[in-house]
Amino acid sequence: MRIRRQIDDYYRPKADEMGRRVAVVCRVEFALGAVGTALGTLAGGLGVSGAAAWVAVVVTVGMTVSTHGVAAKYAFQEMVYARTADELRRLVARRGAGEAGSGGPMEDDAFVACCKRLILVLNDTWVIKWTTK
Repeated sequence: MRIRRQIDDYYRPKADEMGRRVAVVCRVEFALGAVGTALGTLAGGLGVSGAAAWVAVVVTVGMTVSTHGVAAKYAFQEMVYARTADELRRLVARRGAGEAGSGGPMEDDAFVACCKRLILVLNDTWVIKWTTK
């Protein structure tokens, strides 16, 4: 069935990919924070002028905050892909259990319409999330 291919070959892998991206971005965020702390400590301990040390710290903190924002968007996208895959899987299961009817043309059209609505909601959700700050 085509919808199962979408679930297994697109939505689930996309959710997994977003999860990996979240993990990478979180590691980068942590590393940047550690580097900022180390720079501040070294600059203070070596007697480098305070302004130079704080510039490095402020820039690092700025990058960390920016990276955190990207991580939050990936985490959100992971959740949306996973939820869509789960909802599509439930539709397929209900249809297989006979809840959606006998599979005649009208039932097929209704099933396809439900699947399309779910996919449209996914598309609208991530477009809104990625185009807003």
